[in-house]
Amino acid sequence: MGSQIGLARARDAATEGDGQIRVLHVDDEPNFAETTAMFLQQENERITVEAETTPQRVPSRLDGGDFDCIVSDYQMPGLDGLEVLEEVRAEYPNVPFILFTGKGSEEVASESISLGVTDYLQKERGTDQFAVLANRIENAVARVRAEEAASDYKRQLEHRDRELERILAATPDAVVIVDEDGVIRQLNESAADLFEYEREALRGKSVEDLMPEPYRKEHVTLREEYVDDPTPRPMGAGLDLTAVRSDGETFPVEISLGPLHIDGETRIMATITDITERKRREEELKRQNKRLDEFASIVSHDLRAPLALATANRELVSETHEGEAVERLGDALDRMDALIEDLLTFARQGTQVIDASPVPLTRAVKSAWAATGADDATLDVADELDTIVCDEARLLQLLENLFRNARAHGGDEVTVRVGPLPDGFYVEDDGPGIPEGEREKVFDTGYSTADDGTGFGLAIVEQIVDAHGWSIRATASEDGGARFEVTDVTVT
Repeated sequence: MGSQIGLARARDAATEGDGQIRVLHVDDEPNFAETTAMFLQQENERITVEAETTPQRVPSRLDGGDFDCIVSDYQMPGLDGLEVLEEVRAEYPNVPFILFTGKGSEEVASESISLGVTDYLQKERGTDQFAVLANRIENAVARVRAEEAASDYKRQLEHRDRELERILAATPDAVVIVDEDGVIRQLNESAADLFEYEREALRGKSVEDLMPEPYRKEHVTLREEYVDDPTPRPMGAGLDLTAVRSDGETFPVEISLGPLHIDGETRIMATITDITERKRREEELKRQNKRLDEFASIVSHDLRAPLALATANRELVSETHEGEAVERLGDALDRMDALIEDLLTFARQGTQVIDASPVPLTRAVKSAWAATGADDATLDVADELDTIVCDEARLLQLLENLFRNARAHGGDEVTVRVGPLPDGFYVEDDGPGIPEGEREKVFDTGYSTADDGTGFGLAIVEQIVDAHGWSIRATASEDGGARFEVTDVTVT
């Protein structure tokens, strides 16, 4: 349908407008040639006529001029009209050629047709013949121009299709292009392989055939709504989409939609991704996290019960006994409690962000600082902190752990600064810093240089960073303290 519209437009463009028609009139009678030119130009102001009284010069005239039509007498000395026609057709097969002769016959007409004459017109008395000739010239030129426009349009379509095919072939993802009726017009080999069809077997097929039967009727309505408001977007955002292969096997997919405007109609380009393996990994991850959570809960219960008993008995002992041994016992029990808490946090964090949304970083920093209870320490927050996209609860955990790490190594009166980076933020302090050779190890589970450290604080920080797809590195602040730079953050 679209290509037919395009060809019609090409024909209209060729026949409309005020484009001039340049005519070369070949006739050995100068007076008749002059009269013909005058009447043709009166009949149609778009027509301009140049006369040539020597037929042998016609090829050179055509080489040197851009003529739209040739009108030639038949009986001329030295070279007759058919011989002129034969020479013209050898070099210019498409230029309109009208034989306008005073002496004609069926034999001449037949031979002229075999040589490729465009039209044949007998000279007559009176001026009406010039009106007829003008009309024949205009029609012949319009027809050739329309054919040339249509041919040019077809070449453009072929070039466009070749370019689109090249792009599709270079695209590793499965791509299907459908028209407004849902008919598959183009696709790449990746799409054919994905659905297990021969490529040509899919071309011309309804796109609804690529989805399970229960969803096909609803999809027709959704497709029509998309054509009315075509915008690039994911298909069925938040829904589990399913496709079907040639053998009837169904599989989960993600689909991105984008409009293409071709030949006056909207086509829909769908990029399709098989997410079977991703779904399998997600399900396995859920099972692993569930088992880990169950294990952490059991361990927590089994450890906290005897720890609570030991703590209670330590308090009883401390009422009647004092000394370094009792104090060391209390420190050990406190460290065990902190270790259990960090172990549970680490086990339950997971490796995926569950609830990402825009979060003002300044608000999160102040909330996390308040949660650490750092009354004697100082917080310095830059004025230009961004709003970032993240899981707010996990961001708060990250900041709290960095703040506690600063206090653990810099003391209760440490100064902590939080500032912006081009694609993230930094947290630094004026404490003793991290030796350069130790900076790669600080995120390892169990690594700690503090006497009462559990070795999980910065490991949890790195876990939260990884879950968001961010990056983190430990370096030195300007004061020589520790500096943590979090980058690759989505900023709004």
